[in-house]
Amino acid sequence: MKRPYDAADADDIQKVDGDDSCNSECQGNGRDESEDSVGDEDIRLFEDEGDDEDILEDDCRTAVDSEIAQHAIAKFICFDKMTPHVESYYFRDFIASLNPSLTLDSNTTKKDCLKIFEEAKLKAKRTLNNMGRLIALSVDVLTCYKNWNASYDFMCLSTHFIDDSWKFRKWILRFRRYDMWRSDFIDAAILKSLDDWNLEGKVYSLTSRNIDACEETVESIKSKLKEKNRLPLDSRLFSVSCCAEMFGSMAQDAFQEISTIISKLEKLHWSRSESMWHITNSKLKNALEMETLGKFNSEDTRRDYDVPSADEWEKVRIVYRLVENAHNVAKQVFETRHSTANKFLYNLQELRANLILEATSSVSFASCVAKIMLRRLDKYIKETFLVLAIASVMDPRCKMQYIEYISRKFEDIDGIFPSGAVLEAVRTIYADYVSHGIEMDNSEGTSNLKTEEGNPINDKEEQFQIFPGGQEYSEFVQSNNQSKKSDLDSYLEEPVLPWDENFNVLLWWKSEAPKYPNVSKIARDFLAIPISVATSHDAYYYLENRPPDHHVITSGAEMMNALMCCRSWKSGLKIDFEF
Repeated sequence: MKRPYDAADADDIQKVDGDDSCNSECQGNGRDESEDSVGDEDIRLFEDEGDDEDILEDDCRTAVDSEIAQHAIAKFICFDKMTPHVESYYFRDFIASLNPSLTLDSNTTKKDCLKIFEEAKLKAKRTLNNMGRLIALSVDVLTCYKNWNASYDFMCLSTHFIDDSWKFRKWILRFRRYDMWRSDFIDAAILKSLDDWNLEGKVYSLTSRNIDACEETVESIKSKLKEKNRLPLDSRLFSVSCCAEMFGSMAQDAFQEISTIISKLEKLHWSRSESMWHITNSKLKNALEMETLGKFNSEDTRRDYDVPSADEWEKVRIVYRLVENAHNVAKQVFETRHSTANKFLYNLQELRANLILEATSSVSFASCVAKIMLRRLDKYIKETFLVLAIASVMDPRCKMQYIEYISRKFEDIDGIFPSGAVLEAVRTIYADYVSHGIEMDNSEGTSNLKTEEGNPINDKEEQFQIFPGGQEYSEFVQSNNQSKKSDLDSYLEEPVLPWDENFNVLLWWKSEAPKYPNVSKIARDFLAIPISVATSHDAYYYLENRPPDHHVITSGAEMMNALMCCRSWKSGLKIDFEF
């Protein structure tokens, strides 16, 4: 199998290992400096001696302009997709055409980039720590394949949250080399990063692939964080399995049933296996179309290749259909701009209903493959049902009515939460959010109150004592407050919204948050939980880890972390990155 980056030079991997190298320095700007200096002297022959101050001022202005330009280029590199390797001849030629006096070198550019990163990190850290709500994490491992015998892994730790404008955000906290063979354990790396960001007390979920974070790793992280924060429902929601990994494994299960036939097709029709399962399935479709047209029936083809039999072609057709059904559902949850957690449960149920139908097929092979895929799906639903269900309750098209409906569909899955248990979990989380919200209100809301004499009042009962009626009025107010219907009850009792595929759940909560102040906090946190570590086309990798950006990982350890972080932070920051 051809691996990404097989053609990379040995020097590239050396740059991956280095901490500070940023490729070689630029060798000038491509202009003849001696000719420029002669031209300057000729001009000065016609200048009066009184113009020396103007010349000095121009030189200073040029130096300042060059510094501003260098800083602007560094910002461009940090926050956009521009390559960090500024010694490119064509790039230097372009810069020289804009500013002949500007000379770029890698070391200066790197220092500027790292300075920008540190200043940006302070602002990003302040934003995360001052949000007043919890955050979700995801950890992914990317791999650069050097050749058949060497590969380099990179850990990407990200935080997911919904900002004050109800926009979904994914910010990278740490991107680094990861080598498990050198006792570089992923749980220690995650905890160290959280300590650096002062976020140990704000984390409430971790999404990972099973292949990256085993149960022992997750438990290690959970035990450390449990001492410092409030994990909801006694940490039952802490660990979230990656849905993209489940889809890939399910497709691989199906392909495995025709692995011998696929080997024939690789020799007959395509040259190599694919690392993305939807592309493998697309190639099966293409092979089926060519078979229908009789493209493999020539004597030469049958003499030179082992062409599948009619029965084998039928098995390919069945596997293609089953995997394509999974692909259609995957597109609904992965190929969206922001894959909020409420989208998963009803889409997974749609796939499950299809597989149950296929499992009852009179064709034994179709039934067998469908049952294998169904077992994989049921295992995933059982592991993640509670978090998927709570996220669905936060969808005003679903609420508890959908959970009551869907729970009956899952009665055959052992250990699945009934609808009553889901409602109890929602109420428990709600009570936790309300109690912590009251604590925050008490600590912040009364700190600025003062008596007429200017003395601060910190106790609510003391506030009532200065009102005629005192304690009696205080008890009356508290009694009325307790009898009021909670915003959770109001939210759940109101009718569900009509189904609309184009419904924007974040936009709805943005407008309705004042009406449901406490429920909206739950919605903000649970809708942000990443159900997959990757989305878009990255979600379809299943045979290999997805590759990192080659230009980024060859820029040195500090630079690649700075670039990956800054490029994720630029999205949605309300603060202005003007350095």
